[in-house]
Amino acid sequence: MPEINTATSQDGIRSKRKIGNAVSEFGWEESLEIGIDDLDEDHKKLFEMLDEFGLAASAAADFTQLQVLISEIRGFFVAHIRKEDEIMGKLTSGLSLEHKSKHEQEHGAYLFVLDQISEMLRTGQWESARDNAVGLKKLMFFRELVNTDYEMVRCMIQEGIFKPE
Repeated sequence: MPEINTATSQDGIRSKRKIGNAVSEFGWEESLEIGIDDLDEDHKKLFEMLDEFGLAASAAADFTQLQVLISEIRGFFVAHIRKEDEIMGKLTSGLSLEHKSKHEQEHGAYLFVLDQISEMLRTGQWESARDNAVGLKKLMFFRELVNTDYEMVRCMIQEGIFKPE
């Protein structure tokens, strides 16, 4: 898989991502970081939690264990959403507010997928639940990290709320 050079744009954040094993294997790597340590740690943890769930589902873990794992993922994600909402609550420009609305919609979609996974587990659709967890990770990579969260950081820089190192 080709690499896309990671470059820092004029506003101080990476405008292009290194695409490599993060896409094919969905592993965490530093090139996925958005530059806000607390959120980066959350994203990394979410990837790890989804991996753990996928492995447990592949190993045909019992329903209770899988349900506990997906419940923990959902709870952690809700806490993560609160952190991002707190940050976005500081944004005031029209473009920033439009972005905030898009971000909230995407978070709602992720929660919907987590609820679907929980329902799949309840009805014994373990492979579908595992595949949806992998799909959620892909969605997080392509939408949340590469697009939405980078745009959030860009808005924060433009409004003087965040200064990249």
